[in-house]
Amino acid sequence: TTTSFAGVTSGNIQINPTAASYDDGLKTARSDSITGNVTIQLGCSRTSNIGVIVGQWSIFTLPSNHVNIPLGFKISLTSESNDNTRRLQISADGNTLTFNVRVL
Repeated sequence: TTTSFAGVTSGNIQINPTAASYDDGLKTARSDSITGNVTIQLGCSRTSNIGVIVGQWSIFTLPSNHVNIPLGFKISLTSESNDNTRRLQISADGNTLTFNVRVL
């Protein structure tokens, strides 16, 4: 049983789409509709919504002004999110897959 939706939630949340199309489910908007980024963090603290803990992962899209892969998609340990040599990333056009600086 969940105790909150907008704040910290104790329990599980399951999303059951109500339509047969692809417009249902979890959606997260960019911080700015054109230039912003968006992040989903996994393994974060149970007691705080700020900071980073050991083993926390981030799945995010980069802002349009990012130097290496503007509007790209990236998965990394949160503590290494600013390290361009430590991550899996996909270019915004979907044509380039890079793992720890090596193009695959």
